[in-house]
Amino acid sequence: PEEVAMPDHSGPLAEAKRAHDEAYARAGAAARELEEARRARDEARSLIHTAMKCARQDGMTWAQIGAAIGVSAQAASQMFKRYAEGR
Repeated sequence: PEEVAMPDHSGPLAEAKRAHDEAYARAGAAARELEEARRARDEARSLIHTAMKCARQDGMTWAQIGAAIGVSAQAASQMFKRYAEGR
């Protein structure tokens, strides 16, 4: 029987393939991290909205709410309105 030569996996093409595979794996990890960050952001927004709603029901002003979350009264009011409208 004739011997079959094994392909050389150490050349420039193989090196380029390894680099591509590594970049693809990093991109996949980055995409997963971005998705996780988006979910955390959405959850945080929901928690802030709920807390703002409770604060308003308890009589807090927009200035007090804004100060608590690090924004102006106007920004707090606009954030609440945008979230309530689903934007």
